[in-house]
Amino acid sequence: EEHETSDIGLAYAKSLCNLIIKEGNLPVQDSIISRLAELLKHFHRLVYLEELLDSIFYYNKGEKLESDETTRQMAIFFEVVTVCREQLFQTKYAFFQDWSSYDENEQSSLFQIYRLTQLVKFKLAIKKFQKDDKTLQVGHYTKRNTLDKMVRYRKEDVQSGCTDYPDRKVESKSRLYNANYMNDTQEGILLDKALDLPESDKLQPSSWYLMSLTNNHDNLSMWSQYGESGEGVCIVLGNDSFKEVSEVEEMDSFTAKKIVAETSEELNLDNKVEKHEVEKDELYRICYLKDNKVIKSNLFEEEDITKIQNYLDELKDAVEGVSSKKIREAIDTCLEEIRYLFKSADYAYESEVRILKYVSEKDRKDVKYDLDDVERRLYIERKTPMQIEKIIFGPKFANADFATPYIQWVDKNIQFERSRIHYR
Repeated sequence: EEHETSDIGLAYAKSLCNLIIKEGNLPVQDSIISRLAELLKHFHRLVYLEELLDSIFYYNKGEKLESDETTRQMAIFFEVVTVCREQLFQTKYAFFQDWSSYDENEQSSLFQIYRLTQLVKFKLAIKKFQKDDKTLQVGHYTKRNTLDKMVRYRKEDVQSGCTDYPDRKVESKSRLYNANYMNDTQEGILLDKALDLPESDKLQPSSWYLMSLTNNHDNLSMWSQYGESGEGVCIVLGNDSFKEVSEVEEMDSFTAKKIVAETSEELNLDNKVEKHEVEKDELYRICYLKDNKVIKSNLFEEEDITKIQNYLDELKDAVEGVSSKKIREAIDTCLEEIRYLFKSADYAYESEVRILKYVSEKDRKDVKYDLDDVERRLYIERKTPMQIEKIIFGPKFANADFATPYIQWVDKNIQFERSRIHYR
């Protein structure tokens, strides 16, 4: 009953906000805002606050509004942010917690910069990612000895030699390595260059962790650079292990907290969070830049390229001339959401797709280091075990038939394939 009441309250609050944005200058507008402020005090669950802010911020799906509508949109957004300021830091809108410390022009600039950043991010997100969709299956090139680490069953069962488990599955988890190890030296700074912003210090340790994937599963250049010169493998993952994003407001924030229901009862009562989706990761296409312009690559339609370029042009205009250190820092925080979604056009052949995670100081307990690596490379693990659909053996992978019996013992559904490339 409490949840039903909250749902009704949320629907009512959305209606009040939309009415103000659309109509404006209503005789009873002050009364409506007062009623909304009172209603917000009864929003005990953060998911309702976040959904209300989504409905305001992405009014008209985030596209440009008429100037009067934009003014009203920001006004009502600020009203909700002000009333719920204490809870805001626990949502993806934590960026706006100190909004009241900026003047009106600064608020307008930051609102638009945040909007454009989220729209770029949404354009790069993989959408309508269906379980049986074969047009975009992502794979990960890796070394031969990494294959053994990735295809593992539960230790206790392996050690005891048990073979009576008909539904065995891979228990290993994918690793996301620190962004400092990426081969593109422009990682994380290319976007700043495109927007004519000062470059950050690359020497500083990154808080970003990522896993590089591709739909280019059997490519000589990829085998040479990432597949141990053809002696490695490409591990193709099942699409069901990734989160589908169909609306811009469904995206998680990389740098802000993610609201997750705490109890199974909450999950069952609240249809906004599906239990099986809680730990799924979003996938993002990498956008390639040449001379600060977006170029075409095989994961994008021409319409996508045009849209992303328009957003970047608007972003460049929005950040131009900003001299205040405080605003610069706020812009820097905002752009952090999309910095690692851009690479040099030199790497366009990779058709890269990424899983990204931002690790805050508080979450550093999740960081591990690779014991087999002299440099002790840092990494984090995905929350759920790998869902391996297929393993492609590289063109120089020796004795693949020696590797397949154990792999199929671990998971009988994993398929095998040899590279079709002739290489020695």
